[in-house]
Amino acid sequence: MALKTLFPRQGSEKAPVLLKYRSSRWFILVSVSMAIFTDVFLYAAVVPVLPFALHVRTGIESDKALWGYFSDRITYRTTPFLVGLIVLAGATTLLCVGSSIAVLILGRALQGISAALVWTVGLALLVETFDSKKVGMAMGYVGLAMSLAILTAPLLAGVVYSTGGYYPVFGMLFGLIAVDVLLRVLMVERKVAERWMDFSQPRCSEANEAAITDTTVASVPAEGPSHEPKELPATNPSENPTSDASNHNTRSRVPPVILLLKSPRLVAALFASLITALLTTSFDSTLPLFVKSLFNWTSLGAGLIFLPFVIPTFLGPIIGALSDRFGPKIPTATGFALAVPFLVCLRFVTHNDIGQKVLLCVLLAGIGFAMSLVFGPTMAEITWVVEAEERRLPSGTLGPRGPYAQAYSLFNIAFAGGTLIGPIFGGMVKTNSGWSAVGWSLAILSFVATIVSLLGVGEPLRKRPWLV
Repeated sequence: MALKTLFPRQGSEKAPVLLKYRSSRWFILVSVSMAIFTDVFLYAAVVPVLPFALHVRTGIESDKALWGYFSDRITYRTTPFLVGLIVLAGATTLLCVGSSIAVLILGRALQGISAALVWTVGLALLVETFDSKKVGMAMGYVGLAMSLAILTAPLLAGVVYSTGGYYPVFGMLFGLIAVDVLLRVLMVERKVAERWMDFSQPRCSEANEAAITDTTVASVPAEGPSHEPKELPATNPSENPTSDASNHNTRSRVPPVILLLKSPRLVAALFASLITALLTTSFDSTLPLFVKSLFNWTSLGAGLIFLPFVIPTFLGPIIGALSDRFGPKIPTATGFALAVPFLVCLRFVTHNDIGQKVLLCVLLAGIGFAMSLVFGPTMAEITWVVEAEERRLPSGTLGPRGPYAQAYSLFNIAFAGGTLIGPIFGGMVKTNSGWSAVGWSLAILSFVATIVSLLGVGEPLRKRPWLV
């Protein structure tokens, strides 16, 4: 009987227990952020463990657009969100009990599948929950959760493994999954909660439908969703041929994801995401080896050197809120431009003394702060691009709900591409040309991303209501 009052049931007239809190924006934000934290934590926690456990357990010395497509066609996001958690639990189980290379590879592959689900569906869920004027702030918290996971996972897993062994590490991971299960089960989507509560802030195609009804032109399709009904464009075919009556309730045969890729803003945002991931992960294959050879640091020091790089990302929510106010163009372009001198100056770290160590930490902190200016606004830009395309295209072209999951699947692909290329690129440059070449080669990429951000990301500067 208690379960019936705890979980929403189809056709039930009685609201679930604590529905107001479980469907609140902040609870959904905490749930999605926790899901991102868990996904990244479980992925990063095995990094310091597997190299040491591999010999003992095996005797050997030491993927996303698809999920977005289906998520946009499922009524409720909670279902694929929970499926992602089940896949993650299965992957963790395989890594825990696996005693062969094939099983461990399968476990890591399942972690990748889970990440595709969690990121795509989770970000789309946040977009549907938060007003577009607060999406940047919400994405800032997601970035904060990711940074916390990256910072704490290798450290905690390394300590637990060194003191307790292999299985206690996975005991910690399964405990984290249990907390994630609780939050995901308790979370109630707003589409479900609307049966009992009134959320009076429709967005996108829902806002467009309401606007049409209120202005008594329901028989004529609107041009696209608008946050201000009074600014609905004219629907006279002679004034706007694309809104001809033949388009009413008709969806384009071209998949929404293809239509989105025709947007220069989206392409620019995806390029910025790829470069952000590339710049960040290029240090994974270069920085530990560099400090080991130059400063004679152990693996502990090689891990702690990432602290100056990660700590500035804690400013993500503040930067996201600023992008909500001023748009993504300025913070994104500023971040890439700011990274250029810090990257170039990495070449001046050349010998072993305290001043050089302080210089390296300062430069890494500057690069980390620059990347924090880019990450949240770029993620939020994906939402703003979808909304802009829905306003531009005939009503219903991109589907009744908006292709948010598909758009964020493209973001995930771009970011994953950067994380794949980054370590390879950094390692190749360092091996062939040395540490100084790593800095200036990344600086060139950051400079190119600055130009792309100024030209393509966000609305033109003249359209921004700076003083409003």
